[in-house]
Amino acid sequence: MPMQKYFIDLLNKNSASKNESPKLTKKIAQKLIERIKVIKLYAHSYSFNLNSQKGDYDAIDLLNFAHENRLNGINIHIDFGGKKNLRKKSKNGLEYIRLQAEKLKLGINLEISSTSKEEVDSIVRIARILDVKNIRVYIRYGGHISEIIKKGIKDLKYISEIAKGDELSFVVEPHEVLKSNELVRIIKKVNSPQVRLLFDFGNMINANENPLNALTVMSPYISQVHIKSVKKIKMKKGYGKIGVPEGEGDLPQMRMLFNLLLLGKFEPQVKFYALEQEVGYESPPFRFDNENENPLIPNREPSVTYLDKNKSVEENLLLEKQNASKQVQYVEALLKQMEIMSKSIIKE
Repeated sequence: MPMQKYFIDLLNKNSASKNESPKLTKKIAQKLIERIKVIKLYAHSYSFNLNSQKGDYDAIDLLNFAHENRLNGINIHIDFGGKKNLRKKSKNGLEYIRLQAEKLKLGINLEISSTSKEEVDSIVRIARILDVKNIRVYIRYGGHISEIIKKGIKDLKYISEIAKGDELSFVVEPHEVLKSNELVRIIKKVNSPQVRLLFDFGNMINANENPLNALTVMSPYISQVHIKSVKKIKMKKGYGKIGVPEGEGDLPQMRMLFNLLLLGKFEPQVKFYALEQEVGYESPPFRFDNENENPLIPNREPSVTYLDKNKSVEENLLLEKQNASKQVQYVEALLKQMEIMSKSIIKE
C-alpha cells in the first residue's frame, strides 16, 4: 500500500542497519497512535550545559522551560546549576524545587555520572527530599573491559538493594564505552527489576556500534531514553561524535523512536524520553575495529561542549536555549508525522 511503503522508507532512511524493515500492519499503526498519545517527554539539563556553566541557569529554570514547552517533566544531573546545583541545596532549597514541580505538575528524574557507593548514597539522599523515584547512573571506570564489567556488577548489586529499600528505579546509560551485549550481560547478572537500561540515541557510536543494532540487543531492558542528534566522526579504527541540532545528524531518529514506542506488549515499556540537545558536544572513540577481546579503556575525562568562538558568550547561551526549544518542536513534529501516517494506514 502506498502509505505503508512511504512510511517504511522514512523509517529506514539513514538506518545503516542490518535489521529487517519494520512491519506496518493496521494493528501496529493503532498501537503506535496509542503510544504517541501517552508518551512522556522530559527536558534534559544537559541541553542547557553552557547556561549552567557560564550563566545562572538552574533547576527552577529547567522546570519553567519544561512547563512553557508543555513537557511532562525534567531529567536533571545533581551537578547541574553551577553554584546552585542540587548537591549544594539545603533541605529547604530542595523542598522548594519539589513544590515548584508539583505546582507545575511536572515529574523529576535525577542523574549522576557514576555507580560508586558514595555517589549513589548522595543522590538517594536528594531523591528522598525531592520525592524522586527514577535515577540514572553510568559505569565510569578505566581498565580492561572485564574489570569494568566486574566493578559495574558489584556497584549495581549495591544499587539494587538500595532500590528495593527505597522503592526506586535505576537505569544504566551506555556512556560511550560498554557495548550493548556487555550491558545486557551486566543487567542479567544483577537480576533486579529495579535496575534497567537507558538507551541513548548516540552513545553507542563511541563504542563502535550502530545505535539501531544496539537498540535491538538492549530492547528487553530499556525503560528510559535520551534523544539527541549527532554526527559520526571517523577516527582511526573507531568513531567519535559531535552534537548537532535535531534533524542535522546521521542517526535514524524516526526509526529508533518507532522501535522504542512499540516496546512493551500491553503497556509502554519506555517510561520517559528525555530531550538532550547537545550542539557542540564532542567525544572521542573508545572501542575499535582492531581491539582485542579484553581491551584496555583509559581513565576518561568528561567530554566537553565547546563555545562557538565566532560568537560572544551571551550569544552562545541564547543559541543554546533556542536549540533546546527547536528540539522540542522537532520531536513533536516527528511524533505528529508518525501519528498522521499511522492513521492513514488504518484507513487504507
